[in-house]
Formats: sequence, structure tokens, C-alpha cells
Amino acid sequence: MSVPVVNWLRSFTDPFASANRAARWIGELPATDTMAIQKDALDLIVRFPGSRGEAGPGQVEALLRIDARLEPVIAQLTQQYAANYQKSTGVESRLWHAVFDLIKAFTAAYQTALKAGYPRTENKRWRATLPWVLVRLAHYKGLDGKYRLFRYGHWIPAQWREFHELYEFARMRGWQREQLLFGIGGFAKPGISFEQEFLQTLLLMRLDSGNFTPDQVEWVARQLADWTPALALLPPPGEGASFFVDLTGTSGLRRRDRPIAGGRSLFLDAGPIYTRIVERMRWLPPAEDDVPKPGDLPAREQRLLLMRLASLFGPDAIAQAPRAARFQTEGEVRVVVGLQALTRAIAEIDRLPEQARTAGAAASFDEVTQMVNPNANPESVIKRIRGTQWKITERSETGCRMLAAAADAPNQLGELLAMKEGEHWLLAVVRRMQRKQVDEVTVGVEIIARRLVRVLLRSWVAPSDAGGTNADRPFFGIYLPAHPDNRQAAQRSLIGPDEKFLAGGMVELDTGNARYLIRFTQTLERQTGWAWALFNAVRKLTP
Repeated sequence: MSVPVVNWLRSFTDPFASANRAARWIGELPATDTMAIQKDALDLIVRFPGSRGEAGPGQVEALLRIDARLEPVIAQLTQQYAANYQKSTGVESRLWHAVFDLIKAFTAAYQTALKAGYPRTENKRWRATLPWVLVRLAHYKGLDGKYRLFRYGHWIPAQWREFHELYEFARMRGWQREQLLFGIGGFAKPGISFEQEFLQTLLLMRLDSGNFTPDQVEWVARQLADWTPALALLPPPGEGASFFVDLTGTSGLRRRDRPIAGGRSLFLDAGPIYTRIVERMRWLPPAEDDVPKPGDLPAREQRLLLMRLASLFGPDAIAQAPRAARFQTEGEVRVVVGLQALTRAIAEIDRLPEQARTAGAAASFDEVTQMVNPNANPESVIKRIRGTQWKITERSETGCRMLAAAADAPNQLGELLAMKEGEHWLLAVVRRMQRKQVDEVTVGVEIIARRLVRVLLRSWVAPSDAGGTNADRPFFGIYLPAHPDNRQAAQRSLIGPDEKFLAGGMVELDTGNARYLIRFTQTLERQTGWAWALFNAVRKLTP
């Protein structure tokens, strides 16, 4: 059987043959299983333009119809990612790749469609579909940027160049502000223009500093989708505009802090964005304990985030935040990541050989570790406690910047880590991460303590409840004395597992010399896996 005949027969079942065939394929998808839909769609989209072998208007119309069906699926998976990325690396990786693979597939498909259609813009059907191709290609470029931000990445110069070239292509044909009200796809926002998609991405990619968490990036993306319709890019001289983008350059939106020479620059007045930020701050509930709406951030976190957005998009006068003096340096330090590993590392207690063990050694901290987590893989535990060597590149009084191998870097912002310089340990929190190289991550940390002591803690059990199972299982914490070398210089504090450090809760503190019942009075910081709290001593306990 000849190839043309085979292709003709395949066209009867090819979803890309026409919009109606695509609708039939959509009707056969599972109703609610998003991961099954993702798999079926990915298998199909990577084969675009289908059996025909060359993209035509019919294939593009089918692609748009399928894209519209996948739009809520991608939104749902993104929502799941933002809510669950902290649970485990496995969950984070599965959800991230589920969407990012679709992003790459749709981007490649729309690039194929654009390549086939741009020489035929005089054709009536191509003229109707090509603006949609540009808008959806810009949309997926923006999703690509957002998902890189989720993992503290950024765009390389070549990606910025490609993005700017799309705008130039649309502008040369006068399509950049064309409102696509009547499309085949049936998207959630059919009235959006190419310039709005372009602006949303320009604004969102200003969050590439490495200190925004995925749920914060997603929250900001939702706000920008609501704020950008009021904006427009202006040609030179751009009077009153505080930002600009050079369409011949290899970077995104920048402040207009110096005279601009050369290039093809467009200007943006971000005043309406700043106004919306201020309005949003006024709308926030005054009570910090108000329950946020589903998918929203707590009011306190929104307020802090809006203040950061104000410095990003507001007037120049509030754009510069004070920073501690920094200086370049070179050196390596041993770094141990995670509360459980670092509480063991900072004590540096080696296991005794069997012949050297005494009755007293049976209660030592290394024995308690085995009791708390008896099923832990010894080799894995040793590896985590040993840590890895990181390079220090910059220091200040309050923190430092380091380079870590990608395999050794923390998974998320807010991770607790210990750094050993010489014979001294420092306690720090990850505040910034940037993946500028494939195999290397830049990590910015805030040093919160230079004086620290590991202590043994137990959940408090009243004498009448002492028979409860596992109620008094010990766990490790870190005691930070009131000292000028510590961030909390005026009051003593404790760091320990977040599920154990509850406001107003009580625990038993064992210093090795005495036991105390203490009550937590104020939570200073709470992150996944650990919490930092002030405390008061209730009373001294009998041995």
C-alpha cells in the first residue's frame, strides 16, 4: 500500500485533521483524571501536525481546540504544584514535569505552525489563525518562564531574544494589540491580546531574584493577569515611563535609571500596577488569623509580598532597600542541610566501639538518635550528617552567598542549614536560590546564630498521662542563647521540629545537667520541617 494511501487512511482517525476531529478526540478523554489527560495529550501534541506532515489552517484550528481543553488541566496541575511542592521531591518532580513537558510540546507545535503560516499571511484562514498562534506561543513562553521561576531558574539570553522576536513579528503586522474575541479554541480569556501576554511575562520574570517561593510566584502571576490589561508599551520617548524593554537585547524589563542609547526600546508606565498593589494592601483584613480563601496566601504573607512587589514595580524612591555592606571572598565551608542532620552534626559525637561502651554511654545522644529513628538507613544518615563542601563567594554581617553543586543544594527556600568554619558552627536559613548553571546553584543565606547548643527535648506529659504510648519520645532541638552574635540577641530561643513547637505548648528541656519544663511564648519563624520560638521556663523538674 502506497504512502499517500496510508496517510489518507490515518487522516480519518487523526485528531489534527480538523477542529471537529479534535472535538471528537476531546470527547473521549477521561472526565476528571488530570494525569491521564496529561499523558494522552502529551502523546498527541508531540506528533503535531499529525498524519498530514505539514501544518495547515485545519491542523492549527485542531491544535487550538485541544489547547483550550488542556488549559484548565494545566491550571489545575499548577495549583496542585503550588500547594504540594514542599511535601517531597518526588511529588514536586512529578507535578513539575507533568506541566513542563506539556509546555515544551505546545511551544514546539505552535512554532511549527508559525513557521508554516508566516509566508501565507495573505491567506484568509491563515490570517484568522496566525494571531492566535502568536498569542498562545507567547502564553506558553510565559508558562516556561514561570515554571523556571518555580525552581529558582531564569531565562538565558537566547530565550529573551526569541521572546522579543515574537513581539517584533506581531508588531510589524499590527497584531500586537488585536483583541482575539472570536476564536475556535474557546479559551478562558478570549479577549486577550499578544501584548498583554507579553507584558504579563515581562512583569513576572522580574521575580527571578531567587527569593520567591513557587506558591508566591503563582499568586503574583494571578494578580498580574488581572492588572496587565490596564497597561500598554509606549514608543520613544516614553515620557513618564519608569521601565523599558530593548527588543534587540537579551534581557527583560528594566528600570529606566540611565539614558538609553541604541536598540529598539519600548517603555512602560508601571504606575497602574503600583496603584493596584497599594489598593490590595488596603483591602487585606486587619486580623492576621483570618482564614485565607482556597488557593490564596495568608494575609500576613500577602502583605509582605505586596511590599516586595511595591519595591519591584513602584517609584524609584522605594526601589532600593538598605543592605548590609558586602565584600568578595573565597573559601570553602562544610554545610549540613536539614534540622535532623545538623542537630547530629553540630554535636560531632562519634559512635563508641562496643568494647568501650558503658552503662552511661547507653543514654548518649547517638543512642537516642537510633531510638528516635530506628529504621533509618545508617549510610544515608552518615552521608547527610557529613554534609558537603560549598564555596563562599560573598559575605556580609548578616549572611553570605555560596555556590553549591546542584545535587547538594537545598530543595526550597527556608531550609535550615549549619556551616562549619574552622572549629565553629554557624546556623543559617536559605533566603535566596538561583540556578544559573545546570550543575551549580547560587545560595544566599541569612546567618541567624553563631552561638548554639544542641539540647534534648521531650513532649510534656502530665504525670497522670505518663502511661501514654510514645508521648515522651525524645527529639533534638537547638538552643540559642541571648547573645550579640545571634540575631535574637536579647532573648533566648529554641529551634526544633515544627510539629512539636506549638504556640503555648510545653516541652521538657534536658540540658544534660538539669531538666526544665518550658512554655513557648512566641513563634519567630515557621518553615517546613522546623520552627523557631521564644520560651519561658515554667519550673525545674526533678531528675
